[in-house]
Amino acid sequence: MAILCFVLCLLLLLWGWRTSGIYITPATSRFSSESFATTETTTTETPIPPDILDHAEAPLVAPPTDKASAGPQATRPFFHLLIPASQSNPDLCKNLLSAFILGYPSPTLINWGLDAKEGSVFKESTIHTAKIGGVYDFLNDESRVKDDDLVLIIDGYDVWFQLPPHVLIERYHELVEEADLRLKGRYGMISEDQNGDEIPERVPKYTQTVIWGADKICWPNPMEDPACAAVPHSTLPKDVYGPETDKDPEAFLNRPR
Repeated sequence: MAILCFVLCLLLLLWGWRTSGIYITPATSRFSSESFATTETTTTETPIPPDILDHAEAPLVAPPTDKASAGPQATRPFFHLLIPASQSNPDLCKNLLSAFILGYPSPTLINWGLDAKEGSVFKESTIHTAKIGGVYDFLNDESRVKDDDLVLIIDGYDVWFQLPPHVLIERYHELVEEADLRLKGRYGMISEDQNGDEIPERVPKYTQTVIWGADKICWPNPMEDPACAAVPHSTLPKDVYGPETDKDPEAFLNRPR
């Protein structure tokens, strides 16, 4: 079984190398998604269906560029898949395999090759904070990520993909639209010069572009921890799981937040 998992991991790494190349940096080892902007026929870009592009809110998903007529400078916003993972195991292989089967872009492995062995720079106590630092460094690198790119960040060892990327992107825009309506109703509109022409326009005071994965528990911190208490309350109905909603000591009936 261990040999089979090893071979599977090796094949997945070979797939990443063949489709976009692996580059080693001090913070990350990555399957580069920058190859999406090339004009070569071997590009691994994940196409976004026209029906989603038509309803997408720029600049998160922009209409495709005619690369044939625009030449080698033609680009389009990238869809980055970031996976914090310092080493391989069967769960990571399942993660990568599901992404490959469903057509997700080649992933970027954050902190790959950094270990948590005693005495190493990457100690056990810094594993979780290192994930944040690695992702932060990647997103701050303007040579890799632009403001209009779409970025999906997932855990390396606890996630399998079940739906293709176009479904995820479509649902992302639906959730953002719902959130913007809630923010507009709560905080109202303001006058703001959007185009630099000194003509103010009425726009929502706040909008949302970031969506976090919700959970029924705050782990590993206790619920009274400030980091847990500050998490916004769920938008689900207060009785979504019946009269015991949010009262279950085992947390099974908690609303995700």
